[in-house]
Amino acid sequence: MEGVKLKAQTQIFLFVTLSLNFLHILGPAVVTKACQPSQLKYVYTECHNNARWRVQVPNKTCSGGAVEFPVPGKKCDINCPSGQYLDVEKNDCSNCLAGTYSLGSGVRFDMWTAGLPDGFTSSADRLDTKDAGSCSRARWKTMGSYLSGQSDNNCQLSLTYTVNVVSSGSVTFLYQYRSELEFFAFEVQNGLCESVSSREDSGSPLLDETDRNEIKRHTVPLKVGMNVLRWQIVPVADRIRPSGSSSASKSSSIIAIHSIEVSGIPYVYSCQSCHPGYSSAIGAPKCSKCQANTYSTSGQSCQACPAGQYSGPGAASCKPKPACAASDYALFYAQSPCTVANNYQVTRPSYNWIQPKVCDAGVSLPSNSGGGGNGNLPASCKGVYCNPGTRAAAANDEKDPLQCEACPEGQYSDGNSTVCQPCPAKTQVVHEYVASNWLVTPPLMNLSCLVLQVDGSSTCSEQAWQLMGDRVQTAPTRMRNSRVLTLDLPGFHQPQGAQQGDDTAASFAAAAAAAAA
Repeated sequence: MEGVKLKAQTQIFLFVTLSLNFLHILGPAVVTKACQPSQLKYVYTECHNNARWRVQVPNKTCSGGAVEFPVPGKKCDINCPSGQYLDVEKNDCSNCLAGTYSLGSGVRFDMWTAGLPDGFTSSADRLDTKDAGSCSRARWKTMGSYLSGQSDNNCQLSLTYTVNVVSSGSVTFLYQYRSELEFFAFEVQNGLCESVSSREDSGSPLLDETDRNEIKRHTVPLKVGMNVLRWQIVPVADRIRPSGSSSASKSSSIIAIHSIEVSGIPYVYSCQSCHPGYSSAIGAPKCSKCQANTYSTSGQSCQACPAGQYSGPGAASCKPKPACAASDYALFYAQSPCTVANNYQVTRPSYNWIQPKVCDAGVSLPSNSGGGGNGNLPASCKGVYCNPGTRAAAANDEKDPLQCEACPEGQYSDGNSTVCQPCPAKTQVVHEYVASNWLVTPPLMNLSCLVLQVDGSSTCSEQAWQLMGDRVQTAPTRMRNSRVLTLDLPGFHQPQGAQQGDDTAASFAAAAAAAAA
């Protein structure tokens, strides 16, 4: 076996040597300048039995020079971890530089500018061969953060990407599709041009439509070997019109691909630059969004905005701050516990800047003394009743009267007292959850704010809700975040076999105890 291996390596070496000599012989017929070290680059030869050579070759502007002797390259099945790439010059995996990232054994496409990325091809074919019209208007248009599929009547538009998978991988893409005029399909073909099912549930390559402003995720496993990924926009047959005829309105239609991620490839030769508004540390597997009042250009770290300028999160540049106006502030109502420690005082409304503050100079905040506000907010929360169906958790005024708990089984309260009453004879309890007192957040309820993104969500930092005594309302903000009110009711009765404390009454008691802690 050693003799066979040596023979194979000798053949590869002879091939590389002959190739370099061939370049050296033909080179002087075109250029005569000898290559300097900066004009030489390293490349790998083709793989053979999982082996290859790393060689140094000149660029097109020179020939010859001090070319290094070929050395064995890394095995063809090498896998660089995420945050690294295969550095041909070092003949090993290296960390990505700051401002760049790598998936290691995968590649992601999520910025669509200046034409299709390398490896992608686009084609348009006319379905009706009797129609002599062209498909010049059918194309994939790069829109920055997404790729827009713009079909033409009677033309099928395709987007193709071919990848060689060396280990079990997958393709995941985010898309939008809403159209009455076209079908949107995706399929995978192997090296034998055999279609691989795009959907395990039905086997159909047709993608589901999305709701308005919805972005869906679609994942298909990839087998080892050559895989051809193909996205297609196909006109609906009964709505095809002759060339030159007016088309139906497509103002509400959209077919867009936001990102494509392929895993299972052996390595990448370079790291991808972070998009403007994003940055990364050395050896990062992904980029992070720049915080507010910072910015970054492509492949750079986040920098603070100059004095007198501002930016939102994920900004590629900063803007000058305008002068502050009355529309830049508002009345805020902050929640404060109704306790003996703060003398049962309800927090009064106060003027404050709407966050994030993006103005400078101009008007000042009005005085908070006598600032008015909501007349339904009492000066004291002492003696304010609990919500219907609940009672005060403490029996005397030296405790916190707004610590409420559910009425015991067989009793009720109408919200006009701090105690529960037994049900009259020949009546039974009607179980309800009623929230009408909004001086504190009712038990079992959570008021929150979420930043919704395609790749997940996170909580907001600004005040999301305001308790107004007779109602709850969202707080003023400049951010386009989601305000969430969650009510968790485990049930009004214990299910058969449940443990003590599994019903709503027990949850009320637990919530009151947690608030008093």
